[in-house]
Amino acid sequence: MGARRRAWRRGAAMVEAVVAIPFFIAIFFALGFVSELYVSKQRTISVSRQRAWELAMTNCKGTVPDAKVETSPGLGGLDFGGMGNFPGVSDVVGGVKMATSTLEAKVPSDSKKQLAGFSQELKTMTWVPCNEAPVDGDLPSMAKHAWKTLVGW
Repeated sequence: MGARRRAWRRGAAMVEAVVAIPFFIAIFFALGFVSELYVSKQRTISVSRQRAWELAMTNCKGTVPDAKVETSPGLGGLDFGGMGNFPGVSDVVGGVKMATSTLEAKVPSDSKKQLAGFSQELKTMTWVPCNEAPVDGDLPSMAKHAWKTLVGW
């Protein structure tokens, strides 16, 4: 009786192993894919931000790969009444120049056998408002800037 019981227990352990091992192999490959997906997403975010900021810091003038200048939608036709005469309000209502960078990447699984050749496409878009035009810090430039501000009101 004892020999049968031991054989039955060994058979149960074999069945558990046959069921559990493929599950753990699938989890192992899925974790590798998800970690590669995460690293690629972080890389696209970093590069997209870098390129958008690089263009924005030059007052949206110049060329940066994968970056362009667009106008934000703004607030549409909102009426600000008397506030509409203040500097900067027209920019907010009509839209502000923005440096945008869109970066795309594709993360495939390591081989066709893993995850049945599944792949994931990533897209990251970064919007950064353009920097103001640089103004020299000398007295004539400050007076010119003050005059433009006063006349703009």
